Amino acid sequence: MKNKIILMLFFLITIKNFAQIISGKITYKVTKEYNTESESYKFFKSQNPDCFYDELADEISYEMQFSNKQYLFYAVIDNLSNIRCADKILTVLGTMNPDDFNLFNEDTFYRYMHHLGSHLIISKKPYEWIITEETKTIQNFTCYKAYFIETIDLGDEVKTNTHIVWFTPDLPFSYGPGNYYGLPGVILEANNMGGKYTYGASKIELNIENPKLENNIKKLKEISKEITLEEYMKM
Repeated sequence: MKNKIILMLFFLITIKNFAQIISGKITYKVTKEYNTESESYKFFKSQNPDCFYDELADEISYEMQFSNKQYLFYAVIDNLSNIRCADKILTVLGTMNPDDFNLFNEDTFYRYMHHLGSHLIISKKPYEWIITEETKTIQNFTCYKAYFIETIDLGDEVKTNTHIVWFTPDLPFSYGPGNYYGLPGVILEANNMGGKYTYGASKIELNIENPKLENNIKKLKEISKEITLEEYMKM
């Protein structure tokens, strides 16, 4: 009941602010915590030694272009000193590779990827977020903490992964970095406790023109086969 009341308050704030902000671009930086003693870290580093360097996360940023109806989230690798590491970002940081995109269009969230020779856009349902009253300030915006506990069935055992995000109702759109969306405000920080990485907003530009946004989303949808996440997991 308490969570429903909080959601209603955010909804009212969103309605109030909706007419004031119609577009923008948010730049995110990624920080990563490594468990250098883990077997997975040692294995991946042995396979990709040139890409496990401290500055890799600093050289990569992510951008989210958005309007009041859609958004596109993607990696920016212009400053990558070792371009051969571009397709290793998922392995090293746990975040999206440059060839992948997240997009929101017609009230549906999609993940675009090139998989086994096919262009796919995979529809995905939002997490079942739990919103708290805890707040902090990010880039001069008051943000609220929300979290979701993901259950992962590994066959012989079940693990959980807690996803923690901070969103602001002052930017009244259900968008966010990576696979995070579905809250009554833009997510400015997202932490994957299982992967130990964090997306953090480093620059926010509001009411700017994103002339290629609609065309880019249209092109991705035109060249891709649309499937559900459940269908993708069976491939």
